[in-house]
Amino acid sequence: MSTNSTSGQGAAPARIGFKWLHLGWGVGSLGAALFLNGINFLLLFFLTTVLHINPAAAGLLITVGKIWDMATNPLIGMFSDRAQTSWGRRRPFLLAGAIVTAAGFAMLFGPPEFGTDAATIGYAVGCFLLVSTGYTLFNVPYMAMPAEMFDSYQERSVLMSYRVIFIAIGTLVAGSGGKLIVEMAGGGRGGYAFMGLLIGSGILVFMSLACWGTRGGRFTLRETRRYSFMDQVRTAWANKPFMVLLLAKFTQLLGLASVGPIIIFTFQFVMGYDRPGPALVQYGLVNTLAQIASLPVWLAIARRIEKRRTYMLAAVIFACGTISWLTAISGEPLQFTLLRSVVTGFAAGGLLLMGQSMLPDVIEYDYRRTGLRREGVFSGFYSFVEKTSFAIAPAIVGFILQAYHFDKMSKTQPPEALQGILMVQAILPAIYFAASVGVLWFYNLTEAKLKSTVGPGGPG
Repeated sequence: MSTNSTSGQGAAPARIGFKWLHLGWGVGSLGAALFLNGINFLLLFFLTTVLHINPAAAGLLITVGKIWDMATNPLIGMFSDRAQTSWGRRRPFLLAGAIVTAAGFAMLFGPPEFGTDAATIGYAVGCFLLVSTGYTLFNVPYMAMPAEMFDSYQERSVLMSYRVIFIAIGTLVAGSGGKLIVEMAGGGRGGYAFMGLLIGSGILVFMSLACWGTRGGRFTLRETRRYSFMDQVRTAWANKPFMVLLLAKFTQLLGLASVGPIIIFTFQFVMGYDRPGPALVQYGLVNTLAQIASLPVWLAIARRIEKRRTYMLAAVIFACGTISWLTAISGEPLQFTLLRSVVTGFAAGGLLLMGQSMLPDVIEYDYRRTGLRREGVFSGFYSFVEKTSFAIAPAIVGFILQAYHFDKMSKTQPPEALQGILMVQAILPAIYFAASVGVLWFYNLTEAKLKSTVGPGGPG
């Protein structure tokens, strides 16, 4: 049993207002979103149409690069739990992660000219290992911090609304806007290299700001008990609400990780945009505004019907929005495309808000049951699931494109390739999100149950 169950500083110092601490933590999500969406939206398209790597090989490249990334998550969580510095347990990891992630991102999209495909693939894998390790250094400690900083079940939802806003902005800039940046910089290798430097600089700035912005936040002392990797697995398995949340998140992220890399293919090859950048920005802007505008609605719904039902409702709406892509055709009026963006953006706001706010709830549930402070362990497994889905999905997308005869060298595609693109855009995400609704039926951690949990660390 741990000898520690108390906070290091108690309430946040007066010099930082409550809202400023929300903002100081939330801004780190902008750096994380720039990284994730730059990779998710652009990397597969870059590897296939610019570096001319076969779609299946490109998808496998991303998957192989993620395997190392996945393995490091629980380790970084354990290291951040055990750390003891004048900055607290988590903040040094945030700064180190910011530097490594930014450098790796710029290198990934700015490869030298190699004489062989094998050398190009080897370089890409090496850069992907670097950038993924940097993101793990940042994200695992970062996601452990809310459970330390705030005790309130509802307050964590408010905190996560800041995160959702910054994720939406990052998605717009790096996801929807990334292709436009490439086109404005001249396209081709040079355009992607410029985009990598620009987005990489943003990653460095905003991840570093989270280290500075949380300097006055409450933190807990390091856990004095030492536990092995298998101890961590048993810890996660014993927390049933956490395991249900992980499985639901995994199925949803498979959907999101499929939609991201295929959207540029859909705009360029299915809908006929020769330069899809401007249309993607309009689509992303509407999606971002819908996400942000939806947050007060989702917060109100969650207070009325609990987080689980709210999460399920958002998943159903998102699945309906993705299915509508089956009607997409070349020359489709832009307003039809933007209507899809409104629906999926509204649903995405609820998905992000509920998924993120439920994580600190299950972490607190563990503390109340055991009296142990293991925030890093749970955030490590949460991040592990995120990266597993983002590793598997690109490989599935790549193999589907290959199976439907996508031509990596052509600006037009045969009818069967267009069918494959729409299958990934519309059908796969709907299946994944429908599955997540069934999983969430078994989530039973309500606010009342959390507050009534009795153990070495609770009730509080």
